[in-house]
Amino acid sequence: MAAKRGTDWFWAVVVIVTVIGMTAWDSYSLVVDRRSEAVERLDALSRVVEARVGQTIRSLDFLLADAAAEFKPTYRPGDSDYNRFLTTRARFEPAALTITITTPDGTITHSTNASLVGKNVGARSYLDFFRANPSSDLLFVSEPVTSLLSRTVIFAARAKRDEKGHVQAIFVSALSPSLFSGIVEAALPSEASGAISVTNRDHTVLARAPSMDGAPIGRSLAKVPLRVAHLASGKQASIQEGVGGIDGKVRLIALRTIEPWGMVIGVSATRADILRPVLPRLIGNVAVALMVIAFAVALVRVRGSREKSRQLAQEQVLKARDYYMQVLDEMPTLVRRQDSNGQCQYVNATWTAFTGHPSTDALDQGWLEAVHPDDRAGLAKGGEHEYRLARNDGSYAWIHEVARPLRDQDGQPAGSLASGIDITESRQFQEKLQQSNAELEEFAYVASHDMREPLRMINSYMGLIERRMGTELSDEIKEFIAFARDGAQRMDRLIQDLLQYSRIGRMSAQRGMVDLNLCLDQAKNLLELAMAEQNATIVAGPLPTLFASADDMVRLFQNLIANAIKYRQPGVPPCIEIAAQRQTGAWCISVSDNGIGISREFYDRIFRIFQRLHGRDEHGGGSGIGLSICKKIVESHGGRIWVDSAGPNQGAVFSFTLPA
Repeated sequence: MAAKRGTDWFWAVVVIVTVIGMTAWDSYSLVVDRRSEAVERLDALSRVVEARVGQTIRSLDFLLADAAAEFKPTYRPGDSDYNRFLTTRARFEPAALTITITTPDGTITHSTNASLVGKNVGARSYLDFFRANPSSDLLFVSEPVTSLLSRTVIFAARAKRDEKGHVQAIFVSALSPSLFSGIVEAALPSEASGAISVTNRDHTVLARAPSMDGAPIGRSLAKVPLRVAHLASGKQASIQEGVGGIDGKVRLIALRTIEPWGMVIGVSATRADILRPVLPRLIGNVAVALMVIAFAVALVRVRGSREKSRQLAQEQVLKARDYYMQVLDEMPTLVRRQDSNGQCQYVNATWTAFTGHPSTDALDQGWLEAVHPDDRAGLAKGGEHEYRLARNDGSYAWIHEVARPLRDQDGQPAGSLASGIDITESRQFQEKLQQSNAELEEFAYVASHDMREPLRMINSYMGLIERRMGTELSDEIKEFIAFARDGAQRMDRLIQDLLQYSRIGRMSAQRGMVDLNLCLDQAKNLLELAMAEQNATIVAGPLPTLFASADDMVRLFQNLIANAIKYRQPGVPPCIEIAAQRQTGAWCISVSDNGIGISREFYDRIFRIFQRLHGRDEHGGGSGIGLSICKKIVESHGGRIWVDSAGPNQGAVFSFTLPA
């Protein structure tokens, strides 16, 4: 026991060290991944700003290059044709506030603003640049300054030289600082400390977002360590980390130089903001590590006391298993267990006694050897089946088996457990019952068919007597003959209805997919005369297509509609509505009328054969078999039929279901 306890403590220490190591590694990975993600995002934003600023500068460069190409030294200051060209060209570049041409000493000779011609711009950085770099062919972007028109602008300038390389003129476009401010504000990083700056080749801030009270616009960042490191790298783009040059906070910054103009884009965020999203995860890691350590220590302490409990529980499980296995063996049903692959793992003693084979013969697929060859397909898949199983005497018995899935402790499928009972006697009784029903139907058909012949003879001879005797018959005898003929005719109608009832299912048309709309149309055609006589109307919605017997469906609609016409209210034209509604696995068809209605106590009686709620001669008479035929048709198709009525003279609704 002491050795086991020492082993437990050893593994507890291993777990604690592992958890601490995993926590440290996960925390380090989180910081690295977050920094890498931030680097990619900041660099992507710097590319966006570079593209938009570069596009703007390139467009201005083309504008000034066009102005230089069109310029001629012979133009007098303020030349109208050249000024017209400048004005027209400036319209295609909305970023340019003005376009001016100055001499090397700063005197304006041409401008889109005529009031500036002749004035001297004074000390400008672009003049100093081209004096210091007389051979430069690059566009120069200045720091923000106040123009002659008393507004803050940024100048973009390009020089034109003569054949000897001397500067002839300097072409200058004034830009609004908001041009660059709009670009950087649209691309701000998502962090609260996110910032973007744009500087010219002298590292003077041209734009920064967000704006600051300290007004960093125009400040030089030439000596900021992060920018110095970027320039020293000699790369167009670099990632630097350190104290920022404007707010003095530790930042991660993506720097990118826009060539060939020497402008620098800086997109940054503070390290604290970048790592802030991972703090909850880091705290969670530490909390989880502490919980695991505490759990490991507690587990070692309680493990010793739980060992006895575990052994006791294991003994109880074994006893329970033996008990339930004994119960399964003694159950009077055939029990079989299969794994998830359909292989038999166990059969109970009832199975072995029934089949006469040892349980080992039933393992895997061996149990199928006792099943009739014609019934083996699909049994291994589980579910509910009836099949023939060989008894120990070699005869076959019909077995009704139900298999239900089993799951393990984790809820995963673990095969199935099947239980079967011998239904041989029940099946034999059912077969005899079906045979008896078939014989009864055949008897009813033959008997009713043969009974019509004597009735026809009675009716015929009664008519013959009436014609032969003529006036010799007394009124009483004529009344007797009329009673006899009427009885024979009613009996004949009863037999015809009985014949029709017996033919349902036995002599119906073969079942297939039937459009009930067409069946309703046929029923309406058969009842056309009765509908016309009573001024009846039928309103029917769309009906479904079902698997059924077409002539049965026609007969069903015909009887229900005829019933609605027959039991109409006096003086009220029959109005019949037919509708269909989809239900789970079935369609419900309803036939509603505005007739005399039905009392609730007669709901079941009206569907019985030869049952009438009214006198023999009321409502046109009848045999009382129509609704019985409807009930037999619906039930033979696997449905049911019922009636609802609000009461006398409130109409009735006959509804029936058919499988979808």
